[in-house]
Amino acid sequence: EVTSETAPTCTEAGSRTYTCPKCGSSYTETLEALGHDFGDWAVTLPAGCFREGLETRSCTRCGETETRAIPAGVENCPSKGFADVDSRRWYHQGIDYAVETGLMLGESDTLFCVHHQLTRGQLVTILYRMAGAPQVEGDMPFLDVAQGRFYYNAIVWAWQEGIARGLTDTRFQPN
Repeated sequence: EVTSETAPTCTEAGSRTYTCPKCGSSYTETLEALGHDFGDWAVTLPAGCFREGLETRSCTRCGETETRAIPAGVENCPSKGFADVDSRRWYHQGIDYAVETGLMLGESDTLFCVHHQLTRGQLVTILYRMAGAPQVEGDMPFLDVAQGRFYYNAIVWAWQEGIARGLTDTRFQPN
């Protein structure tokens, strides 16, 4: 009959002692350590062109975690879908940062429009996103800022916060 038992863990052996109820003789059996039972790897920090990423996995029994690096490289490039972004140019790392952080989205899924001038609407939208894209309510006086445009909430926010003014009392000229 089992008279004492120490359960094994992921890293430590356990033991089980058997004792004869008639004669009192006993022996102890060693139970092997279970070993970790790691789940799947999950990306905790995506890699980019210029920065290594990280993935983590945890043991389902004890919770111990392992991490490993995801190598930096062009296959992880946030701007790789933009046909007009040259990965050898000085602006590449800055565009990757702006796309990765959501500050800029590009003109379309395939064009960033690297050589276009930044508009007032785009600049205010970047500032708005840097501020966490807060909820906006109320009106603003600019007749040339159409509701539903990508910059609408950003311009309302910037005007209400005193960050940006129009070129006149009723014209912002976002483009």
